Amino acid sequence: MSGEKNLKFLESKYFRIIYSQKSEKSAFILYENADAIYEKIASFYGRNIQYKMPVVITSQVEQMNAYWTSYPYNHIVLYDTYCIESLTVFKQNLLSVFTHELTHAFTFNLKGPFWNGVDKIFGDCVNFSALWVTGGIAEGATVFTESYLNQGEGRLNDEFTKHLVKQSKIENKFPSFFDCQGARNAYPYGSFYIYNGMFTEYLYKKYGMEKYAEFWYRLVNGKTISLRTAFKKVYGNKLKNEWKSFEKSIDVDSVTVEDDFDLLGISKAKSKINNKTQVFQGLSSTENAFFVLDESDSSIWMFEKDSMRSKKVFSMHGIQNFSVSSDSRYLAFSFFSTDSPTIRSKIGIFDLEKKTTFVIAQNNLFNPAIFFDNDLYYFAATSYSDSVYSSHLFKIEIDEKGFIKDTREIFSMEHEVDSLVFDYDFNDGKLSFVKQKYLKFSFCSIENDELREITLPEEIYQRNFRLRHVSYFRGQENSGDKICFTWTQKNSMERFGFYDVDKGKIYLDQTDLSGGVYFPVFLDDDKIAYVGKFFDGDVIYLRELVSLQKNLFQIDVEEKIGVCVSNDSFSLLDSEKSYGLIARRYYGSPYYLKGINFPLSLVESESYPLPFGLTHISSSPWSKGNLTLSAGYGIATNSFGFLCKYSSGTDTSLFAYNLALTSEFDFSGWKREEFEGNFSSYVPFAKHSAFSFGLSSVVDYGYINSYSSDYSIFKLNSAVLDDFHLYLNTIDSLVVSYSNLRYVGSSLHGKAGIVLSSYIYYILKLCAPYDYQVMDQRYEAGFTAKVYSPGFAPYSKDSNQYEYTVPFKLIFSVLPASTSDIFLFQNCYFLPGEIAPSSIVLLSYSAVFTLFSMQIQKAIPVFTFLYLNNFSVYLTSYGLAYDQNTSGSSFHFLELPVYFAGEKPLLQNYFAGVRLECVFSPNIGQTTNSGVVFRTFAEFSAELYSSSISYPFVFSFGLATSY
Repeated sequence: MSGEKNLKFLESKYFRIIYSQKSEKSAFILYENADAIYEKIASFYGRNIQYKMPVVITSQVEQMNAYWTSYPYNHIVLYDTYCIESLTVFKQNLLSVFTHELTHAFTFNLKGPFWNGVDKIFGDCVNFSALWVTGGIAEGATVFTESYLNQGEGRLNDEFTKHLVKQSKIENKFPSFFDCQGARNAYPYGSFYIYNGMFTEYLYKKYGMEKYAEFWYRLVNGKTISLRTAFKKVYGNKLKNEWKSFEKSIDVDSVTVEDDFDLLGISKAKSKINNKTQVFQGLSSTENAFFVLDESDSSIWMFEKDSMRSKKVFSMHGIQNFSVSSDSRYLAFSFFSTDSPTIRSKIGIFDLEKKTTFVIAQNNLFNPAIFFDNDLYYFAATSYSDSVYSSHLFKIEIDEKGFIKDTREIFSMEHEVDSLVFDYDFNDGKLSFVKQKYLKFSFCSIENDELREITLPEEIYQRNFRLRHVSYFRGQENSGDKICFTWTQKNSMERFGFYDVDKGKIYLDQTDLSGGVYFPVFLDDDKIAYVGKFFDGDVIYLRELVSLQKNLFQIDVEEKIGVCVSNDSFSLLDSEKSYGLIARRYYGSPYYLKGINFPLSLVESESYPLPFGLTHISSSPWSKGNLTLSAGYGIATNSFGFLCKYSSGTDTSLFAYNLALTSEFDFSGWKREEFEGNFSSYVPFAKHSAFSFGLSSVVDYGYINSYSSDYSIFKLNSAVLDDFHLYLNTIDSLVVSYSNLRYVGSSLHGKAGIVLSSYIYYILKLCAPYDYQVMDQRYEAGFTAKVYSPGFAPYSKDSNQYEYTVPFKLIFSVLPASTSDIFLFQNCYFLPGEIAPSSIVLLSYSAVFTLFSMQIQKAIPVFTFLYLNNFSVYLTSYGLAYDQNTSGSSFHFLELPVYFAGEKPLLQNYFAGVRLECVFSPNIGQTTNSGVVFRTFAEFSAELYSSSISYPFVFSFGLATSY
């Protein structure tokens, strides 16, 4: 991981825990618990401990995630950072995330003696599970295990997480088993986690753990011919029937389905943002308006409280959450920055009046809240370091012209280990926030170094009480301040609740509504706004508080008063133990001996492979780099070869490189050497823009047969003889691109922006028999411009399923044919193969208009190994200008003026047509969540104009693959 030095490791019974100084506390927490967790998983599945593996903990990546992989050997990586709200369902998040990834490692390695023996020779990657274990089955096991090993914790004990499954049954949109294995590429994304987790829980309760472990054992060891067969063999029932029984077991009878209660001006018919095509993530209320984040395109909308008119006020890629000052002047938001070697969590402040954005220099800040208090502006945020959360309060400094010039920290406080803090408020010098400690919640405030903590009675937690989406409201003199929130208990939907600060009482709504109650905010003393989450998208509702009064349940709270002090104490080990005695310096080089081994060669001699040989692929668990060593022999060339390849880069796309060296020889001696280097960089800036750079170089040096008509390749089955002479070939290319392309809605084709890319490459070929005479030397260049629009038709979608706003994209290229030689960019238009088959294309354009698009998102019945994502109808037009008599090997881009001056004929073809396209995804084994898609298309085109051989109609069809 970039930026970490002085690495150490702790050696437990089953793990080698690798960490840096910044994650020392987290490493020791894991060290004290990891072996017990491993033994608990093994006992739960009724199988033996498998083997030891490395675990990496890094704090450099500030976006919560973790992964297990068997490539090139089994290891786990944990990002030691702030816990996102959807995963605040554990008492200790680090250990729970580790449990999740360790379950992956355990289940995928439930191998018998034969496959364990194969692993020792060929590496951990050899696994039959890739054929049958879908993303859904894999994540179902982890979500289930993380919940059952920690009773009362985990996503299966959290009604917020289970909402989507219940909501799909309420709306009669419950998917089939094969519909939710990971191939879905439209909202709701990631739904396969919870569907399969709940299905696994259902199987466990009905059949027990022994059968579930046997099911995994069959899949991993290839003791089946299909997923369905393995399921039927173990459970004695068809998978389809068991899934139907699982659906029936979900109880939603108590849920009230009301579509039009107290909408008060915002309805699906009256607001383009309220048509169940958006995905809302948070509401913020101010004096005259309220704001909402539309996650589908990372944009923030403002609604005026009086007129309910809405408008988009800000958008930026990757906004996580936001807050607006009470006077609606400033908008604070958090986002993940990728313009550095690792992902960093940043906070920005947008001035809604001056339309300027100020980004806070400090990293590692989350969950911002901005305030206007006593004519000054402040913002609060949370930071995380080594299992400890801290609260921070900053004053915003404004210059004489009204622009933000800096921020200054005026208060900070560390909280005890594993105490999460979020949802801030600041009023008259009092900082308020919510604290979660071991799944228990309290409302806290700090004023004059005094910490006041409002706690809930213990009995409320007996039914898995959960609390989220806290919002503060300063009422009028006769009503007092309120804090509203969303809450759940076991088997409930998301419900509304609020804390009356003056009365010291909490009121909990007892009604279960379809869509639930998310992100509630007070608009005034007696009116609230909230989000209802449905299967296809979200809706904003307004509701009178009086309509809730009859369903409110009242509870009293307790108040604790203490002194505000930082708690940085940490003591997990016995006093006799010392960090220095058990932690050792980490070196990654020994791990390069481990990895993947297979009896095939990756070496190539020009265009001929040298297939007979051996290959070894490895890396260090801490490093992003991969090392490949390969040696082989080829009958066609009667030669031997050796390949050494190393690829690495930053954790982000800021920089990546690939270096490869190939040596070839035969029984007479050395034959040739080839070096290849690829370098790329993606540098984001501003709100949506980015520059891309790509540099590639190939140097090929060796012997050539002087009697060969093609001096760039070897004569087959030849050794190095007297009639061979030295040659040198080089190809160097540079690609530069600018893009501000982004999504501007939830539409599949709802992109807007431009992409400009240009390239230049240099070719040089020298031959020794002619005193290194230049046989070929060329400079080539080209340019491509792409324009995207989300649509211009005066229609809108009525759901996420259909789209008919006529989005379009236009592509114009100069010398587009040459771009196929560049490794980084390729054109994306389709031209009939019969047109100008041996010509140089000088200019081209392509226009694609989406007439209609339909989201299907279903596994194909019977043929469930294929998942049908969507169907689209396009109106296409394309044209090109070319020289049919120009040879590609001698053409030079500097000859373009000759054509434009009319000195050489320039032939032209223009077509228009209709294109039908279906997008499929593989839906079997580990391909379900791979990102690979297949596009089957049929296109009928009519000729508009042709200055060469006439093709009045062109019909084409085929299959294209993309990632």
